[in-house]
Amino acid sequence: ISQAKQGVTSALLSDMTASCLVELISLGSIGGGSEASTIACSATSLASICLTNASHDFENYQSSAVWSLLPALVQGLIAPMSFFEFHREIVWAIWNMIQRNRLQHRLLMELIGTSAEEVATSLTGMLTALQSSDAVEPSLGIVDMLLRTLDDNHTRATTGKSLKILFEEVGLVDALWYVCDNDVDESDVAEKAAELIDDFYEEQEEDEDGVDEMM
Repeated sequence: ISQAKQGVTSALLSDMTASCLVELISLGSIGGGSEASTIACSATSLASICLTNASHDFENYQSSAVWSLLPALVQGLIAPMSFFEFHREIVWAIWNMIQRNRLQHRLLMELIGTSAEEVATSLTGMLTALQSSDAVEPSLGIVDMLLRTLDDNHTRATTGKSLKILFEEVGLVDALWYVCDNDVDESDVAEKAAELIDDFYEEQEEDEDGVDEMM
């Protein structure tokens, strides 16, 4: 079964198929209406399944068109005219691609790329969108991985700001508190949000508390 699964994944991630998936995914980024978005969602879902199965030996695809999938997914994530359903499929596909990938660091660097502020804004927005309950887990997972894996100065070259500050400025701290405050089940997701606040923004929270007490 494992060999058959690997064979199917390799076939689906061939250069021709990967190129076709990139074209179909891109339909969700151009504001082509609900029909185009539905096609893009289906293509993204298929890509997500394949990338999940391929993540354990992703280095075998280094010279493949498979690498063009990530830029297409990032473009879909930051596209302002995309439908929410498409964004949800996008964050799941990215999360499935990187969470257990041995090339994780390289993929994270390509994810943040030259669109760091747009990516940070989109991921943060997914944490607080009213319809995003099933998109919080992958969005938060990606944010957590970016902050914990990449050097804090990684984005300075393109934005002049550290990754931590960049996320803070697009509203991540408020979004993390939103996740914590609206989680009634004390889930792992809320715990991860709380840990991010403690590990990266606790000093800021203490400073704000001190200002409130003085006033």
